[in-house]
Amino acid sequence: ILLDVMMPGIRGLEVTRKIRNDKSSKNIPIILITALRETKERVEGIDAGCDDYITKPVDKNELCSRV
Repeated sequence: ILLDVMMPGIRGLEVTRKIRNDKSSKNIPIILITALRETKERVEGIDAGCDDYITKPVDKNELCSRV
């Protein structure tokens, strides 16, 4: 699953937490995408359960490699 950290309505971090708390989906890989560059945001994503992080602007080759 590719999720943007800053989405309208619900943040990607919240979606990540919900996915990780659901037994049927907790093992699905999640990559968070963000324009935020602060370490705090990355740590929050890792704590929420994401598997990887990509910073915007997204490089197509990097995205393909990480997926």
